[in-house]
Amino acid sequence: IFGVGPWSVNMFEIFCLGKLNIFSSKDAGLRLAMNNFDIVNQKSEWSLYDEYADRWSPFKTIACLHLWRTVD
Repeated sequence: IFGVGPWSVNMFEIFCLGKLNIFSSKDAGLRLAMNNFDIVNQKSEWSLYDEYADRWSPFKTIACLHLWRTVD
């Protein structure tokens, strides 16, 4: 489907399917929160965000919810 990419699929998995181990490095809010907490350097590659998020497995989604809350 045109316009449905990896970010859209990840959001569907989190909010519709309720999967607990989903993290999307393409999400600007998650990257901003991780930068604000000095978890990852702002100029880092997207893959570094994913690598750090592996530490939160199998509850990456819960970490995402907390990170999003900090930038709301």
